[in-house]
Amino acid sequence: MLTVTDNGGLNNTDTVVITVSVPPAAIVAFSDSFEAGEWNGLWTEDSQNDWYRSNQRAVNGSYSAEVDGRAQNAALISVPIDLQGRHKATITFSWFIESSLDTGEYLAFDVSTDGGATWTEKARLRGNVDQENTWHNVPPVVLTGINNLKIRFRGKMSASDEDADVDMVRVVAE
Repeated sequence: MLTVTDNGGLNNTDTVVITVSVPPAAIVAFSDSFEAGEWNGLWTEDSQNDWYRSNQRAVNGSYSAEVDGRAQNAALISVPIDLQGRHKATITFSWFIESSLDTGEYLAFDVSTDGGATWTEKARLRGNVDQENTWHNVPPVVLTGINNLKIRFRGKMSASDEDADVDMVRVVAE
């Protein structure tokens, strides 16, 4: 309540209610380290079926998702990710490419904010360009103003002895 008085002695009072809302805490909306089983109801593959759960290497634990063989943009696609009313997502993961990947071969990361109708590439590891035979922690990918999210990893390689891996995928919604 505020009361003001002018030089003539007239006064007036007004009341205002102020509500302070604490934004909801950040939540882990999606997480997979590929330890619980192949795709664990969280992923689907395209028709090439070139992705599998591998114990060849992992960041933490025993398994990762691996694309292997003669893959031509072979995709591993998440289920729709429920951000629970939040409109900002921070995506983190680790990935790895073997030194056998040739120029033009890669592992890519894409996002869709329209249920998979369209995709935008956000990151790529390229054979003979990016550091090979080591795990890379991707700088966080931050998306804002969204409410319908899917993520996808794609691999392109030409020989059965060429592999790329993904592990520790996490989406935090704010």
